[in-house]
Amino acid sequence: MIKGVNKQIIEVSDTGNKHFEKAILFVRPEYMSETEQTIRKEAYRFLEGVGTPSHNKRMKRKSKMVKKSSLTTFLFVGILTAASIALCLILTKIF
Repeated sequence: MIKGVNKQIIEVSDTGNKHFEKAILFVRPEYMSETEQTIRKEAYRFLEGVGTPSHNKRMKRKSKMVKKSSLTTFLFVGILTAASIALCLILTKIF
């Protein structure tokens, strides 16, 4: 662990990602009294979760999918209705 003048910094050399060699994290002042092992464990836990989207982002993505599928359904029902009306008009003129 590297200590700065006013900040405590942790450098993670093994990020578990092929694109990034190192990660440098600044520890919040209220957690500086925790053990190095605890802070390292939290750092690795944080880095594992960096690639996964948060709950809010997942919900936004899901709602966009629902909007797209409901729009598709609406268009499909509209086309079916128009086709049914056209068929009824054609049949009434024939008979």
